[in-house]
Amino acid sequence: ILASAFALFSLAACSPVQLDVPGGPGDGSWQQQASEIKLSNITYQVNVYSFADSDGDGWGDLRGVTQHLDYFDSLGVTALWLSPVQASGSYHGYDVTDYSVINPKLGTEADFMYLIDKAKARGIDIYMDYVLNHSGDQNPWFRQACAEPNGPYRDYYVFSDDPDSDMRNGKVDNFGGATYTRID
Repeated sequence: ILASAFALFSLAACSPVQLDVPGGPGDGSWQQQASEIKLSNITYQVNVYSFADSDGDGWGDLRGVTQHLDYFDSLGVTALWLSPVQASGSYHGYDVTDYSVINPKLGTEADFMYLIDKAKARGIDIYMDYVLNHSGDQNPWFRQACAEPNGPYRDYYVFSDDPDSDMRNGKVDNFGGATYTRID
C-alpha cells in the first residue's frame, strides 16, 4: 500500500461558496452548513506526529487521526494530506529510513488501513506526503551508496569531494542541513 502512494504537492482549489453565518463566529452554524454542503476539494494537512495522541505516549498517531474523522467531516473536509508516516529517524518523518513500513511511533499498517477505511466511509480521501526526493542517512540505500562507489544505489545520491564549490556551482543545494562525506 505504502509503495503505491504518491506525494501531494498542491491542493485543489475549491469553488467559492457563500456561507450564511447568522450568529457570527463561534456559534457553530457555519460548521453545520459546511457539513451539509460538503464543500468540494477541501484538503486538510495533518502533521500526524503532533495532531492527536490516542495512547498517551506523547506522540500523535494514526489512531488519533482516525478518532477525529467526525471533526474533519464537520468542517467539510474531503481529503486529508498526511505528513510522512513511513519509518524515520526524526520526529517529522522527512528522513525516511524505510519506505515500506509505517513508523512504529505513529502506529501500524493495520492502523493505517483502518484510517483509510473509516475515512472512505465518510467520503474523505487520504493523501500521503511520500518523500521520494530524499532519504535519511540511516536508509539502507544511502548506507550502501556510501559503502559501494560502484554499487546500484550510488546514483541515487549526489556525492561531492568539495561541497562548497559544488554549492557555488549549482551542483548541490544547501538547505542549511548537513552534508555527508562518509558514514562509519
